[in-house]
Parts: sequence; C-alpha cells; structure tokens
Amino acid sequence: MAMYYATMVLDLVTGYTRALFLEIFDVQAPPFQPDLGYVKPWWDSDATGPDNDPYIYQYVDRSAVPPVLRELEITQKQACEVNIPGKYQYPDYVVTPTRAYVAGPSGNAINLVQADRLSYRNSAEELVDRLQEDVPGLQTTIVEATLDGVFFKIVYELDDPNNPEVNFHENRRLWEIKLGHGGFLNVGRLLKKMAADGVGSPGYFQLRGGNPIWVSDLTLENPSGTLAVLPTPARDLDDDETLIILGVSATPSIRRDLGGGGDGNTGGFNARAMAILEAIAKFLKLNV
Repeated sequence: MAMYYATMVLDLVTGYTRALFLEIFDVQAPPFQPDLGYVKPWWDSDATGPDNDPYIYQYVDRSAVPPVLRELEITQKQACEVNIPGKYQYPDYVVTPTRAYVAGPSGNAINLVQADRLSYRNSAEELVDRLQEDVPGLQTTIVEATLDGVFFKIVYELDDPNNPEVNFHENRRLWEIKLGHGGFLNVGRLLKKMAADGVGSPGYFQLRGGNPIWVSDLTLENPSGTLAVLPTPARDLDDDETLIILGVSATPSIRRDLGGGGDGNTGGFNARAMAILEAIAKFLKLNV
C-alpha cells in the first residue's frame, strides 16, 4: 500500500504572497528589492547568527527527473528576510493646511498661501543632500522666497489678545532651492512630487535640460518572471518516502510505502496513513 502527495509537505517554512503575509501578520511585507536579484517568499525565524554567516539548507529540486534533495548556501541575513514581489502600499502624502496668508498694503488678507508650497528648513536640507547624491556636482543654494515689499507681505502668525480665535503660528516657510543656472525649485512642491506614489516610494533624480527631475521606480516592483526564486527549505525524507514523477502531467511528488492492513476504524487506511493525511490537512489549513 502506498500514498502519494505533493512535495510541499516537505517544506519546513511557509511561503507567502504579499496578500497572505498581510492577512496573517496584519502588516505589509517589506518593499520588494529587485536589486537583490532574487525572489524569496519565505524566511526562517531560527536564522539568528551574524548576517554574513553561512546558512546551508536542503531543498527539493523539482526540475530534476526524478526530483532530488539538494543543498543551497545563502547568508543568515538572507535566510531571515523575505523579498516578495508586488506593490507596497506606501503611506499617502498629506499636506497640512495653513492659515498663513498674503496681505495687501493695508494688512488685509488677499488670499491664503498654497499649503503645498510650504516646507521646513530641515526638509530643504535633506532634499539638497538627496539631489547631491543622485546628481553629483549639482550647484544648489537654499533660499526663502518672500513677497515682502511695499505692496504685499506674507503673514505667518497672528497674536491678537482681543481676538484669540483667529490667532495662529505657521513654522513652515516658502523654502526654495536655487540652482547654479539661476532656476528655482520649490521644496514643498518637489516633496509632493516625490511622494506621488506614497511617502518613501522608490525613485531618483535625473538631470534633464539642466534641471533635476524626479523619476519613479515603482515599475521595478513587479518583475516579469526574470528573477530566480530561492527554493524553500525542506526536511529529510523518511525511510519509506521516495521522490518521484507522478502521472502523465509529470508532477514532482512523494511516494510513501505504508504497508498493508487497516485498523477497522479508518475506512481501510491504517493509523499511519491517517496521521499523514491529518498532517497534510493541517499544512493546507483544512478542517479535519
């Protein structure tokens, strides 16, 4: 008597899609990193050694005829991290409203300052660092744009003790980056552009016509089957298990020799066969 079942029963760890990862852990899998050069839908929580220490495991080579167990060496760091394709849902970029306004000669409010043009000084400094990283040698200077003059000025705060409900204080300013050729980049607008696909979404600056342009890299998150998949760690075969090719579909499978005889209470299966079926059902999350 023999049983046949899929080679996935040998898997020691679970392989995840992005949807399954989110369903089970209630958190997204980390953003996919195409530059790693491989897809890895599993991780081993027991891989706790130094990052560069070897992690040697065996896996089922399903391309061999018949299938065989082979060894693969990766690092401990690779073993404890997933790299799952698919779009990462980056947080939305939210522009905080402002009550800052442009005032006329008599101090009357003409219109509100556009909130997406405002930013903090430290954001401008971080943006300059990123520009220099992506476009080495780019000449930049941080300046504050202002309408202050005879006719107009920007009001960033009000402090009227007689009318406290209208008081406000705005710490952001109209920071801009002046380029070497004399052009200007509004920091707030550029930060918004960089976050068009969500805060922290991948991309880089590219010089076009003398101006740095933000280029989104989200297309790299869905490789078209060109990257290798690191196989899942597998347990050893039991003495009565054999890897085989099954049926006309040539499906990599496992044959387990069970011996004969039933126990009279399991529909013709012996106790060991039932134990195997229950283990498979548990692996597939079936109710038994």
